[in-house]
Amino acid sequence: MGAVRAADHDRYLSVLYAPADKRGALLALYAFNAEIAGVRDRIHEPLPGEVRL
Repeated sequence: MGAVRAADHDRYLSVLYAPADKRGALLALYAFNAEIAGVRDRIHEPLPGEVRL
């Protein structure tokens, strides 16, 4: 939950409005999205980026 809050505050807030039984799945999806977006920002060469994924 903290990773999503730090990486994408708007999506974190949207999860709070989702039904309680769906929040875990949404947080997992949004955390995955944040990690993929972070790889693009941290890695500048293709091979290390592919390894990171």
